[in-house]
Amino acid sequence: MGWTELLPEPGDEPADLVAPPRRRVANGFTRDTPLPDPATVGVADAVEAAETALAYRSPEAKRAIRAWPAGLRRQMVMWMHRKAVTEWWKYAPSDGPVRDIPALTDGISWTRSELAWALRTADGYGQFDGAGFILPGLIATSLTDAELDGFGPVLEAVFDAFITEQSTPSRVRAKLGELYGTAFARATGELPLDLLPWHDPFGELASESLPEMSEPGVERALRHALSLKSVIPSKAWLSRATVAPIVPAVLTCFSGYRGRVTAGTDQLLRGLAWTLSRDPSDEATALLCQVAITAGSSGPRAPQTTAAAVEILATRSGPGPTRALGELSGIVTKTVLARVKVAMSRLPAS
Repeated sequence: MGWTELLPEPGDEPADLVAPPRRRVANGFTRDTPLPDPATVGVADAVEAAETALAYRSPEAKRAIRAWPAGLRRQMVMWMHRKAVTEWWKYAPSDGPVRDIPALTDGISWTRSELAWALRTADGYGQFDGAGFILPGLIATSLTDAELDGFGPVLEAVFDAFITEQSTPSRVRAKLGELYGTAFARATGELPLDLLPWHDPFGELASESLPEMSEPGVERALRHALSLKSVIPSKAWLSRATVAPIVPAVLTCFSGYRGRVTAGTDQLLRGLAWTLSRDPSDEATALLCQVAITAGSSGPRAPQTTAAAVEILATRSGPGPTRALGELSGIVTKTVLARVKVAMSRLPAS
């Protein structure tokens, strides 16, 4: 099923949308070729030159294009979006609009009608690289909560269409998930779709079983946890982590979980474990021990969370971390075992 029928308004074609050119103007373009002055060329020529410059990763291209007039860039991204939707089969997963459109949208104002148009034109998109969904997501997150009124169902339908699409690169799915998840939350007042989502077994369990999901601070805590990209966070990241009630609630739910864990869940739990590390209490230490053993077991097998929990337990005192690390040493993979042994040697003296 598509989603055009869910749109709160028709999404008519923008009056100033330019037609694609009949020729390519970038033949012979090299990394050192200067970009044209957009005031001296047509929109189609400017689009072609900008796309090629960005594809070449020209060092100054992104900065120069962002300095072009917002009106021109608005026309450019609408044309690039329509071309992405109609010619999706031409793009490799790492190429094209999914990379270029975000580089062009700074400072552009959008309307509800343009969001409806972008979503309507993306209905039936081939879902090869996610490019057909990037502009609607960017437009949606740029609108106010009032402007998003009525778009909740269609944003959820698009999210459902791409979030499990394996032909879309994981990094693109994650970016689209954040865009559509955030816009959905603002349109409906519910939790963002990409935080503990339905397609993730643990996400579905936690969302259904935790009453804390409706409390203030939930979205911020989960979003910050998901933003952690390394085993050990920076001091700046840790200083912004807040131990809201949702943090121990989700980790407690996980400590008794024995199902499959996706990479997204693993990343979220890793961030939540580090967030809880800011709580020095014995209760927090006991929960972190349970999380470490669950994450390292052959059931969930959450390697990112296991590695984080091991690093955290190495700094906690008391008998609990010693016992937990000892138990982990007998169940983790060889890759994690070395980390566990180092952590055991670092444990504070009792």
